[in-house]
Amino acid sequence: MAGVAFLNVLGAVSGALGIIQFGLDNFPEPETTGSSIRIAVGLDFEGGLTNAGGDAPDIRLWNEAGEFLGIRADPGKVNHGGFIDFKVDHKRDSSQQATYAVVAGNNNAVCIAYMSITWPDGEKYSWTGDWAELCEPYLEERAPWYNSNVLIGGTKHKPRCMWVDKDGNQPTTGFQVHFPEFVEQTDRTSFTDEEKEDIVRYTCSNGVPFRTFQEPDPRTVTYRVLNPLLKRDEQAVTVAQSTAPAKRKTWTPRGTSFSTRQETSPIKTMQFNQLVVDDSPDNSAFRLCNSASSLGPDFVSIPEGMFCRMSDKSLWPLCTEGLIDACFNMDVKQLIIGGVAARASYDEVMDWGSGN
Repeated sequence: MAGVAFLNVLGAVSGALGIIQFGLDNFPEPETTGSSIRIAVGLDFEGGLTNAGGDAPDIRLWNEAGEFLGIRADPGKVNHGGFIDFKVDHKRDSSQQATYAVVAGNNNAVCIAYMSITWPDGEKYSWTGDWAELCEPYLEERAPWYNSNVLIGGTKHKPRCMWVDKDGNQPTTGFQVHFPEFVEQTDRTSFTDEEKEDIVRYTCSNGVPFRTFQEPDPRTVTYRVLNPLLKRDEQAVTVAQSTAPAKRKTWTPRGTSFSTRQETSPIKTMQFNQLVVDDSPDNSAFRLCNSASSLGPDFVSIPEGMFCRMSDKSLWPLCTEGLIDACFNMDVKQLIIGGVAARASYDEVMDWGSGN
């Protein structure tokens, strides 16, 4: 894919599988001795939604043969709506292609909107948080997700974001991605409904393209065994696993070791006292409220004219001149039931439509 102006990445369009054209500005610059990673975050959480930034996750990389290439632990802070670029040095030949990644959350949950990688040769791949929503019917361990305010450069698309952390604020501690399977290699721009269903079912239930973790410090990748004696249709069911070093004993090119406690706290409940208002057609209050695994602040969709109260996943219309009760009043930012506000005022109102 080197040399093209954009990359056709598989994601969600209006809640269904579609193709998103990632411009080259959505990828980090290549490094000659390792892989470059970009993590874009839709939301962060530190005792509530803050602007202080969450902790970007650890990244472990493997090649197509399941050989561990390297880790970047504790890459830094990243604010919601922003991104962080960092390098993962390769343990082996620096020109190796890192086709597999395991992402492991750190303190303070972050909601990842997309992850992109640039190999040393300039080849580029990407994955979007849309897959947390797309995979909801198929994952044994569902991944909490939310709408995001991350606009993919060169498009009008705002992907979903997927929550990860290790503190127990929510159950997903990490996930695995096989990058090549999230890029459409042909010139096609759409799929039939049957093709969409087949691709999503395979991607979400096969265990290799995408899977989620709930154990502390996930560091085991499931990869396909490339056996020349097997027929092509048998390759998909022949898999193996490779476990990378623990974070506290990891290899680094400079001989430095990380010393980080591996314990996780008991599962806690993420409490949000914020309201998000958005005018993007990508971000749906209806889909948010009708998902068993969505997690985040209350949400208003201006195009839908709907308010999602996330505490009980209930949908309410926005108030109008002819509707003043059992509706959400945008002037006072309150759900009105029986003529009175149903709750105390929000600590913060985030107007994504205005970029705030």
